[in-house]
Amino acid sequence: MELQSKWALVGGASQGIGSAIAQIFAENGARVILMSRGIDKLEAVRKSLPNPEHHVSFPADLEALDKLSPALQKLVRTTGPIEIVVNNSGGPAAGPLVAAKDTIPSAASRPVK
Repeated sequence: MELQSKWALVGGASQGIGSAIAQIFAENGARVILMSRGIDKLEAVRKSLPNPEHHVSFPADLEALDKLSPALQKLVRTTGPIEIVVNNSGGPAAGPLVAAKDTIPSAASRPVK
């Protein structure tokens, strides 16, 4: 896949897997939109990428959906179309899945028969 100058939005980009994915996209010529809640960590990652001026930090809280849509619309007016989306956002705290039952939809927590 040709990545040169394509916009890639990477969720959870402030650390770990998301940061590593952003690095690989940037090394292969993509322009990366780094998305996570904390602007300071996003900016640190952005500045560590090749050609940091080609990338954008986009602080967003996926639990604040009322603010997300207008912010995304503004972002796309600036960047143009986003061709690649990596949904690497956080989930429940680490541990057994059954311990996360209050954070996932009820259908997902029912036993499989």
